[in-house]
Amino acid sequence: MFAAVVVSTTIIAVAHLYFTRQETPRQEGHRREAEQKRQEAERKRQEAERKRQEAEQKHQEAEQKRQEAHAAMMKIQEEILLRVRELAKAVAELKITHDSRL
Repeated sequence: MFAAVVVSTTIIAVAHLYFTRQETPRQEGHRREAEQKRQEAERKRQEAERKRQEAEQKHQEAEQKRQEAHAAMMKIQEEILLRVRELAKAVAELKITHDSRL
C-alpha cells in the first residue's frame, strides 16, 4: 500500500513538472523571437568579420603593391644615378682630353 502511494505520488509529481514546464504560446513566441534575433545578430557579426578580413586583405595587397612600386622606383633612380655618373666621368675625360690638346 505504501509503495503504491509512493509510486502514484511520483507519477503525479512528474506529470505536474511536465505540464507546468510547458511553454505557453506567448512564451514560445518570445523564445522563438529571441532565438531569431540571436541568429540574426550572429549572422551580422559573421558578415562584419568577413568584411573586416576582406578589407585587411585589400590593405595588405595595396601595401605590397606600394612596396613593389617603391622598389621599382628605387631601381630606376639607381640606374639614372649610374648613367649620370657615367656621363660625368665621360665629360671629365673629354675635358681632360680637350685641355691636353690646348
